Amino acid sequence: MKIKINMVLLFCLVFLASGCSTFQAISLVRGGEALSPGPEEKVLPAEFSGHMILVKGHINGSAKEYRFILDTAALTMIDKETATELRLARDVEVKANDSAGGTKTGHLTKLGSLTIGGITVTNTAAVIMDMTKIREMTGIEVDGIIGSNFLRFFTVKFDYQRQQVSLSGDLSPLKAVPGATLIRFKQSMKQGFAPMVEAASGDASFKALIDTGLNYPLSLPLSIVKKTDKEAMIEGKGAMGGGFLENNKKEVLTRLNSFRMGSTEFGRVVANGTEGKDVALIGKEFLSRFVVTLNYPAGEMLLVPVNGVKEDDNIFTTGIGVMRDANGKFLVSGVWSGSPADQAGVAANDEIVMVNGKGAADYTLGEMRAILKTNDGKDAVDLAIKNAGGERNLTIKKQFLFAQ
Repeated sequence: MKIKINMVLLFCLVFLASGCSTFQAISLVRGGEALSPGPEEKVLPAEFSGHMILVKGHINGSAKEYRFILDTAALTMIDKETATELRLARDVEVKANDSAGGTKTGHLTKLGSLTIGGITVTNTAAVIMDMTKIREMTGIEVDGIIGSNFLRFFTVKFDYQRQQVSLSGDLSPLKAVPGATLIRFKQSMKQGFAPMVEAASGDASFKALIDTGLNYPLSLPLSIVKKTDKEAMIEGKGAMGGGFLENNKKEVLTRLNSFRMGSTEFGRVVANGTEGKDVALIGKEFLSRFVVTLNYPAGEMLLVPVNGVKEDDNIFTTGIGVMRDANGKFLVSGVWSGSPADQAGVAANDEIVMVNGKGAADYTLGEMRAILKTNDGKDAVDLAIKNAGGERNLTIKKQFLFAQ
């Protein structure tokens, strides 16, 4: 018997039906047992690529090493080709929806063991999905996603400046240090055990998931953005972002004049707002200001500011959104209204052929996005753009989207 379970891909599980299959699904997601790594921090072999953290591991004791995205706002996922290779059971049918409303069908399964960096969780749930589009979009070969239903047994530390992730079996309460912020968070099976904090801007209060897989500082439903203490909104022409299945239908960019988590005020923060999104997310561009420690069993997050890292409340960019198509070509997905790219006539569906004298194919998606929007000391990008009107060479300056 098949049962339909709606799941917001990487964010939320909602069980709609009743019967034995529902209880089986709940049991799968709640399941898992950690083989404790001990109280000492164990640094995982990790690769930081743009906003993604990549780790390698083993499934069910496999000799082969598989590559995963590490994402705190995710449920663990296994690509369908890898699942077939390992002959994983497809126990319960699920319907997955990403943050932009894209939908795809997959299956929940129970992994006998999942091991990363020598740290193992047994009898843990994963959703089997076709991850082809993720590979096409990123240009990175991945076999799955490690989510919070794996991480929830540990204390996890993210050090973006050193590009390190560590896990520990020391679950004693975190200790606040001078200048650091200690914030409580909650977890729910329906959100795949992702850490959820209380947040606010002005008179708007909302719950937000800690999402290491998000490239923005903060992403909010458009309905919440309209209620926040903010500056003027900049509209996206085309698709400036999206989920792993579909692009956002409507997106704006703004700067919040205030942003709070718990009782702590963090000042001005850039946020994007999207139509149709029903969950707020706190992403890498905010988290990377800190060494972030998540004590999952205690429900505590410690943010220790990194010396020398500026509290970036602006975006220095060409204004170009970019994606990869099924053939690996880099296409302009959209531009921010009034940005240098918009003023230069760059538009959605233009193909990016060359970047700073190199073929676009030489870059990963993360590298391409960094060149187009990162304050890396270079104030312009040389592009060769191709569309139905032919190919042209442009030098597009970067500029801050909000007043300095």
